[in-house]
Amino acid sequence: MNADEREFVFRLESLRRLRERERDECRQALALIEREDDAILVRQSELKRRQEETVQQTRDATGLGIVDLDRLIAASNYRQAIAAEHATLVRQRRELVDQIERQREATLAAERRTKMLEILKDKQRLRRHEQNERIESRRFHETLASNGPE
Repeated sequence: MNADEREFVFRLESLRRLRERERDECRQALALIEREDDAILVRQSELKRRQEETVQQTRDATGLGIVDLDRLIAASNYRQAIAAEHATLVRQRRELVDQIERQREATLAAERRTKMLEILKDKQRLRRHEQNERIESRRFHETLASNGPE
């Protein structure tokens, strides 16, 4: 049997590699969006902590019997700024959650397309192997038959 008969070449290899690249790009895009989401969650947590600190500072400023009006106004303005930033983060996160869902679907579709080609490649490789085994077996039997009983 010559080498050409034994060698397996997947005719859709370039398409399979393209699908793998698409899948990898989808995975990277998903990871990037998820990191953005994580950053928003961290920032929201930080804002919550700052808001709690501001509330405590306001209590401290009014609990001593002497009201520091400038401090209360500054704290109120700061709370409003925190609330505005928090509202912006909530909106951004809502958009990111939608993006994450769309990107997960795109990633799953890319993975299915890649897997389909990998399965096809494996089946064709197995079929080629079985074909080579049959050819080898037939040649072996032909060699035995041609040598015959001496």
